[in-house]
Amino acid sequence: MIIRKSAIKALKKIPVKTRESFMTAFEDIENGDTDGLDIKSLSGRDGYSRLRIGSYKAIYTINMEIIVIRVGPRGDVYK
Repeated sequence: MIIRKSAIKALKKIPVKTRESFMTAFEDIENGDTDGLDIKSLSGRDGYSRLRIGSYKAIYTINMEIIVIRVGPRGDVYK
């Protein structure tokens, strides 16, 4: 799993429980277990998906391994 520097910085700013939930979810996605996760493909961005946990979202892509692009509050993550 690769997490971009900006995504790591954003993960450090969110609540600990939410951060732990994201890390667990990223591991589950990497292992192919997406049951129960709120994941949607992004329209207009082929190959990118978003993961929502609470009021936070993460944008990621899978290219041989999961690459986390951005993490942040729901409205700001797409900017």
